Amino acid sequence: LGLPIKSRHLEQNWMIEKGQSVIINSNIANIKVIMEGIAEENGHFNEIIKVSNISSGRIIEGIIINEKKILIKN
Repeated sequence: LGLPIKSRHLEQNWMIEKGQSVIINSNIANIKVIMEGIAEENGHFNEIIKVSNISSGRIIEGIIINEKKILIKN
């Protein structure tokens, strides 16, 4: 038809999607801590998103490092 594609016609391909189960990694004083969490936001590689820690219920922020992992910097 010759019509231009507009951004509203496209769908984001998120690395992590809201509601997805993720692994939370944290290094505290040379102690590696690994927890399960749920993504509270969509995000791409190297973006900071909010994640809910399943065991504590706390919402924390971390950096997306791959399709399943979030890194918490301390």
